[in-house]
Amino acid sequence: MKAKERWEDLANMAAGAWLFATPWVFHTMSNPAILWNSWLSGGAIALVALWALANPESAVTELTNGGLAAWTFFAPWVLHFSNPSVVAWNTRIVAMVVGVLALMALYDQDQDLHVRPGSQSPARS
Repeated sequence: MKAKERWEDLANMAAGAWLFATPWVFHTMSNPAILWNSWLSGGAIALVALWALANPESAVTELTNGGLAAWTFFAPWVLHFSNPSVVAWNTRIVAMVVGVLALMALYDQDQDLHVRPGSQSPARS
C-alpha cells in the first residue's frame, strides 16, 4: 500500500495526539487516572500509527492499535473517571475512531493482498 493511501494511520496519529492533549484541553491535570491514561494511551496510539506508516504492509500495527482502542474505550470505567463525563465520552469516542480506522486499514491491506500483479482491481475467485 502506498504511503499516500495510508490516511487511516495519519488520522490515528491525530487521534492519539488529541487524546494525549486531553488533560490540558479539559483542565483535568489534577486527576491522575485521566492524566496518565491520556498520556500513555494517546502516546501509544500515535506511536503505533507512526510505526504503521513506516511499515505499511504490517497488520501487527493495526491489530495493536485495535487493542489500544479496546483498552481506551473501557478505561473510563476501569479507572473510575466517568466524571467529568465529557472527558469520559471524549475518551470513548477517540477509542471508537481509532478502532474503526484500524479495521479499515486491515481491510485495505487484505484487499491489497488480492490484487493481481499488473492489474488495478482485486482478483476474483
